[in-house]
Amino acid sequence: MKALSLESFDAPAKTETSDDAIYQAGFLAGIAEAERRAEGDQTTLRAGLVQAVSDLQFTYVEAQTDFLASLRPLMAAIPKSVLPACVEAAFCAQITDLLSEAANGLAGHRMAITVHPSAFQSVQAALAENAAPVALDQDPTLSPNAIWVGRSDSESMIDLDALSHSIQDVLSAITVIDAKRERNG
Repeated sequence: MKALSLESFDAPAKTETSDDAIYQAGFLAGIAEAERRAEGDQTTLRAGLVQAVSDLQFTYVEAQTDFLASLRPLMAAIPKSVLPACVEAAFCAQITDLLSEAANGLAGHRMAITVHPSAFQSVQAALAENAAPVALDQDPTLSPNAIWVGRSDSESMIDLDALSHSIQDVLSAITVIDAKRERNG
């Protein structure tokens, strides 16, 4: 009897061929190359980000320096021109306001005002306009825009010249800080 031979429909057992090994080697080489390129791209992006932040910081400092430099003439003009004119114009008005406030609480107290001799006539005229019963005196040791206001129970001093000098000092400090920053970066 002859042996019966039947055709097998099972899938052949997969054996690794040289084509599969070549494919696998190429695949792994491609992954390694992609990782190397991604790492290079990431390094480039980091360097670009660092440069962009550095440029922004430099631009901010540069803009701030230019802005403060453009303000210098204004900061120089305020203490030299504007403040003295404002102080002189407001001196009598400050005295009148002070007297009005003090008059409400006087109740029998006599008020005395002491001013610099250069301001005596203008203050005297302001007091005459308001018909204020106040004793007016001069003191050459006061600054031209300073005033002592006294009554039997208290005394107050207003010194607009000291205020003006304080404002000048503040404005000068801003430009000094800016000059130091320009030198030192």
